[in-house]
Amino acid sequence: MCKKTTHIRELGASLTTKKTTRLKMPRKRPRIIVNDDRREKAAAAEKEMIKTSLIIVLSLVTNLLLFFNISFQTLIPTTMLIMVFLLSPFIGFVILKIKKISKPTLYSFAFSPLTLNTILLINYVFSFNPQKETYFLRQNTQRVYNRIDGYKPSTQTTTGVTLQDYAYDKYYGIRIFMDNESIKGRQITYTFKTGIFGIRVMTDYEFKAST
Repeated sequence: MCKKTTHIRELGASLTTKKTTRLKMPRKRPRIIVNDDRREKAAAAEKEMIKTSLIIVLSLVTNLLLFFNISFQTLIPTTMLIMVFLLSPFIGFVILKIKKISKPTLYSFAFSPLTLNTILLINYVFSFNPQKETYFLRQNTQRVYNRIDGYKPSTQTTTGVTLQDYAYDKYYGIRIFMDNESIKGRQITYTFKTGIFGIRVMTDYEFKAST
């Protein structure tokens, strides 16, 4: 009987030891799942930034090319032309804001001038009824001060001209040229056409020696 009791006690102690040992075993750490939302958001933001940069650069280059090659050759007074182009982004911003279009600042400053340039481009391309006008010209000069010569004033020619009787004095775009070498002769013959929107454009010019 004594042996049996001792055996039961040993068995109970053994079970208690196993239970205690099992409880003291370290638990496995839960597997950490990496959340890729931040990476996806960062990649999306980077793509959006690249897209925005491309829109700004392409619109800027396109607008400058169209403005100086087409809009500047359109017979709209230069002061008025510049004012319209400067105000167009703000007008476009207000319109896009009212219509609740996303990114109104970007699209207004990129596409409002482009819209004006496109209208003037269509007017220029679809023009008709060519007319030639010839004028005597005088090359413009400006006074400059050279630091090397002790700021003594000197006169140098510019790439702009003044036409006979100050013709087209308000239209600076048709009276300025790439460089001084482009201005050859004392007369210039312009070719003007009437655009599809009724706005006259200068499509060609030719310098001639005075006769």
